[in-house]
Amino acid sequence: MTLPSQLIERRLRVDSAAIRLYAGITQDYNPIHLDRDFAAKTAMGGIIAHGMLSLSLVWQSLAATFGSDQLSNVALDIRFVRPVRENDLVVAGGARTDGQN
Repeated sequence: MTLPSQLIERRLRVDSAAIRLYAGITQDYNPIHLDRDFAAKTAMGGIIAHGMLSLSLVWQSLAATFGSDQLSNVALDIRFVRPVRENDLVVAGGARTDGQN
């Protein structure tokens, strides 16, 4: 099987509606995601999106590239390097760097 050199990109503008929708789907109503006054007083300095909301774009990119049926044994090692804030654009994708196909 020849592996693709590029992952199919997935993008999401993470606005307040997307954050509220994700909170409802996951039942994660942590005020750091929803309460402006509370979030402003934290080390984050304001509302941040759920980390898993961003991670879901990685899974969407992998599924679009390889097919959902190929992901059952996939494990990811994830490190969140900075918070996603309201109106940030999150892009998931990537390219092979090892030169193999």
